[in-house]
Amino acid sequence: MPNIINKVTKALSRIVFLLVITGGAVFHFSRMQIDFSNVEVWSLAFLVFSYLSFRMNAFNLLDLGALGRRFSNPHFQLRSSFFFLSFVGGLLFIGHCFRHWSLSTHGFDVSYAHQALFFPYDKGVWLKASVSKAGTVLGDHLMFAYIFLSPLTMFLHYDEWIFFLQVVLLCGTLWFFVTRSPLKTDPGILLSVFIIILAHRGLRSGMLFDFREDVLAFVGLLGMIFSLWKKSVACYFLFLIFTLLCKENLFAVTFFFGIPILFSETLRFSKFERQLLFVGTVGLSMIYGYLALKIFIPHYTVLKNGDHPIVGRFSSFGKTVPEIAFHILTTPRYWGEILKTCFGFNKIKYIVFVLGPYAFFYRSKEVLWWAVLAVPGIMMNICHDYTNMIALVFHYELIVLPGLIAALVLGIADMNKTTSSGRPSPLFWGVLIALCFSGKWPGHFITSKIPTASEWHLYRELHHLDKTKKVAVDLRFSSQINYLRDFILFDPGELKLYEQISPTEWMQKVDTWIIDPQSKEEHGWAQYLFAHGFQLSPGISLEDPAWILVRR
Repeated sequence: MPNIINKVTKALSRIVFLLVITGGAVFHFSRMQIDFSNVEVWSLAFLVFSYLSFRMNAFNLLDLGALGRRFSNPHFQLRSSFFFLSFVGGLLFIGHCFRHWSLSTHGFDVSYAHQALFFPYDKGVWLKASVSKAGTVLGDHLMFAYIFLSPLTMFLHYDEWIFFLQVVLLCGTLWFFVTRSPLKTDPGILLSVFIIILAHRGLRSGMLFDFREDVLAFVGLLGMIFSLWKKSVACYFLFLIFTLLCKENLFAVTFFFGIPILFSETLRFSKFERQLLFVGTVGLSMIYGYLALKIFIPHYTVLKNGDHPIVGRFSSFGKTVPEIAFHILTTPRYWGEILKTCFGFNKIKYIVFVLGPYAFFYRSKEVLWWAVLAVPGIMMNICHDYTNMIALVFHYELIVLPGLIAALVLGIADMNKTTSSGRPSPLFWGVLIALCFSGKWPGHFITSKIPTASEWHLYRELHHLDKTKKVAVDLRFSSQINYLRDFILFDPGELKLYEQISPTEWMQKVDTWIIDPQSKEEHGWAQYLFAHGFQLSPGISLEDPAWILVRR
């Protein structure tokens, strides 16, 4: 019996390895489909059989935690860790490109960010965004930090370039942080550490889906943590300011840094220095929070007749962002209403999947001082009914993960000191537990989003529009024309432009229309355009996923 269990364990280890590397496959049949791409089920079986094998003293599987100790050259482990991180990041970059080339990206995520990075200052407008009613991304989120990245993007107007920067920023920050953390004294465990870190689906989603302000916030938050660990006060406050400028709600996350500053034994500061750091951190966070909620948001939304996302999610608490913030902070009745929304089944499931991959290593008070940095981000994601923020397929976990990763690193460093010989390393079990929460790995998203010939043809056509013409587009296909300095966004449901102009004026103002024929409203509007002087652009047919209509 022990021999059979051990053979099953080894077979399961090979299956998990194959799924992580290749992403698996989904087999479609006439009446059913078989999904062989989800790592979670196989990892759970691997975990159970590994435990049974260990209890029966039949465990002789290669211990991932001791992988580095089987090789005398520590540089081999550094190279293998770097290769694994680059491999996963590279697959995510390709998967992101395939999503874009197969016309699966969305305007609010791509045009919303990319156009601002391509045209950081245009005709008196900072961080231009044609998809925003305010005309700038600042009307929806205070993404001032985009300005720091724009020198790398303002001259290269290619979406793929931003996708590449996204992966480089996240993977590069992770590599720098982990390899210079307390784990640097034992490079033999780095491969296992990176497997655990990348097993978090929220992190991989942050690289696979669209570039947003939380990518820069991830860099800033890890930079703050690293600066504290290295006792670099100047760098800490520079990263603090950078992080605050990434988004209007990050003052709540930086505010929580006061907890590890006061209580973490990892930091080498005197009591007086801790108090000064605490006052500086909390003070700057509260000052910027006030400026953001009271001054900047009203300026870029109310004064420009726009709507802020905070108003949409908390409209029952007020009509403006300052009013909502004031009511939430001062009205106990609203506290109970918010807490009620945090305890549904889907919210609890979300919390489990956010904390689960790393929770095995959260065993000491010291570790928890850093894990607490994730609390404000988690609360912001679950305290309303906007389900996208708990789907674990977007960028929302990137402001949660820095604190969790810092706690993970400290937990592994502490646990690795007490590992007993002759038994599987805690890292082995940590890897398996993390994989049990990891879902589908990058290879799956490549094979599932390979662009068809018609999609690739339309992608090429959409990226060669005449830049001198005025273009009108709906939200879906606006993601493909970020290289244009300006375009008009129309609402297919109401068939009206945000400028509120009449149909006759539409005909005079717009030279090129991008129509989604699958939309009943847009299809009808296209027929109207065909009858009033427009035709399909050369190279576009009625069978294409979108129609490009130009004047005859």
